[in-house]
Amino acid sequence: MPMRALISFFVALLIASPIVSAQSDAPLIAASISDSSARAWTIYQNTQEENILVLIAPRNEVSGTRVPIEAAPPGQVQAMRALGSRDPLAIAAIGDRVYLVYPPTYAESTRLMRVYSATALPGSVGGLWVIDPPTRLDAEPAIRGEAVLVDLQATRDTLYALLNDDGTARLLQLQTTDWVDIELPDSINTRRLDLVAMGDRLALVDRSGPAFAAYVYDATTLQWTPLPDTLPIGLHTQLIPGERAIGALDWDEDQAARLRVWSESGIFQYATQSGPPADARYALLDSSDTLVGVRTLPADPENPEQGTVELLEYDARTLAERFRGPPVASAPVTPEEFRFLVGMMMLIMLGVLVVVILPDRTDAMSIPESCVLADPGRRLIATMLDAVIVASLVGWAFDVSASEILTLAVIVRPDNAWAVIPITIITGLTMGTLGEWLLGLTPGKLLMGLRVVRAQPDVIQHPRFWSALVRNIVKWVLPPVAALALIDPETLHRGDRASRSLVVMPRPTPLPPADDQG
Repeated sequence: MPMRALISFFVALLIASPIVSAQSDAPLIAASISDSSARAWTIYQNTQEENILVLIAPRNEVSGTRVPIEAAPPGQVQAMRALGSRDPLAIAAIGDRVYLVYPPTYAESTRLMRVYSATALPGSVGGLWVIDPPTRLDAEPAIRGEAVLVDLQATRDTLYALLNDDGTARLLQLQTTDWVDIELPDSINTRRLDLVAMGDRLALVDRSGPAFAAYVYDATTLQWTPLPDTLPIGLHTQLIPGERAIGALDWDEDQAARLRVWSESGIFQYATQSGPPADARYALLDSSDTLVGVRTLPADPENPEQGTVELLEYDARTLAERFRGPPVASAPVTPEEFRFLVGMMMLIMLGVLVVVILPDRTDAMSIPESCVLADPGRRLIATMLDAVIVASLVGWAFDVSASEILTLAVIVRPDNAWAVIPITIITGLTMGTLGEWLLGLTPGKLLMGLRVVRAQPDVIQHPRFWSALVRNIVKWVLPPVAALALIDPETLHRGDRASRSLVVMPRPTPLPPADDQG
């Protein structure tokens, strides 16, 4: 009898050990369930051995939101928050929010597993995300008691925690102010349970035998329904939450990966591929059909700059590899964009230098008698109006917001939207030159009651074409030089003097003497 018990023990050990041990050292990873903008979160250590909360942004474009989401390229991640040296026990994601559960602590003799959360939102700079709250994590209701956390799982809209309370399985659901117990089905074997999700439904998986059995929870009726088929398992089986079905990823003796889907409709095999390693943890981005994994590599003393974390991305339909290597940190400026910025800055600096050292002409500039020089405030507002009008027109033509053009945010977008900057400059230069040459004004000057005239005392005339061109080159290509008019004693900048033209407004009608007023 003891020998039979010993044999049974080793059989159970052989069944259980390959299921969990292969990924025990891999970084935590969790993905939100969404068919439109699925994203994933992972936690791994940086070179200072500090835990970092990392966002794996959606791999597909998302429109119709307040800030459109652009597809992040394979391999790109963004570090969102330093978490210190304390390792979270588990993470889960709902929509744009991530939840972290930490090891237990004691507060006034009460054992607590603290739960925190944060939200990732697309920033105004394309391709970059911001975390909210920016300086801390939101505190959620803590898990109280002596129970041990077995698993943490989120459906599309609800967070669940599976606990082992002195040998008894407990399932908790996070509500607004506390965790609430969910009654488990009586027929389930509670020795080895896992949580997984199918869209907005939770599934409880019994992993105690050679085939997995799943029970699906209906939060409306509070009933558990078993899936009709049990899942035959291979080596290192991982269950992956999905929008419409449970994903099952396992490996054979030759380390070839097999991806199957498991639902009420049955069990179907999607793909078999030798590429995905078994020692990584995986999550599914439904909206882009991307299977993303992360694992820790042994440190290489001869090549330490490669890092110890490897990111893996595969087509979820075929397991074809999309990316494999160290995570690529998202940056606000790519090398090409940086070179463009440097070139623009050098051009502006060269223009400023040439214009500043250019000597003034010695002959005087006269103002028509019916006009006075425009004050700097009016000129500044007119220029701002011109810039807004031009940016709005160009933005409408190229599907870019005017604010992104005016703040230069398009320069750091991951697409080629930066090209609207030179287009905006050329459009403004053309509009200003033709408007001042033909009409003596631009839309902004018209709204502010200003006009451009030749610097001569007799009849008012529009500036010549070349004069208008010089003025607008300074205004649109060398704005720092144009801004000097704000501090110039005569409210003129180099473009005014070089073009022999002035920005004027009608001379105010003098008030009659006090004695003549009725």
